[in-house]
Amino acid sequence: MPHVLFVYDRPDSLAAASEETRQAVYREYQTLADIPHMVGHRLDPGDPGTILTVTDDDEPPRLEPVATGGLRIIGFYLLATGDADRALQLAARIPAARRGGAIEIHRLAGE
Repeated sequence: MPHVLFVYDRPDSLAAASEETRQAVYREYQTLADIPHMVGHRLDPGDPGTILTVTDDDEPPRLEPVATGGLRIIGFYLLATGDADRALQLAARIPAARRGGAIEIHRLAGE
């Protein structure tokens, strides 16, 4: 089954970094974008996201900000691989994983 990797980062992870470091991190993300069968999508950094919950059909849906313990989701990758070891290997290459963020790995359900 294919995998999806959700990428979480700290909002200030690159704030104190030098321009050289920022460019190196951007190049790492570009290198990942060039890997066959790995498609990345970046989320709008100005949109903090919203969670919709419906508890009762008689009540209107509730909208709440996404709470992720100081991390924000910045994007995701779709991997056309059923190999869990390969998914872990690629997830470890995502810069956010080394810069105080986290990568959430999920296998997609079969059809």
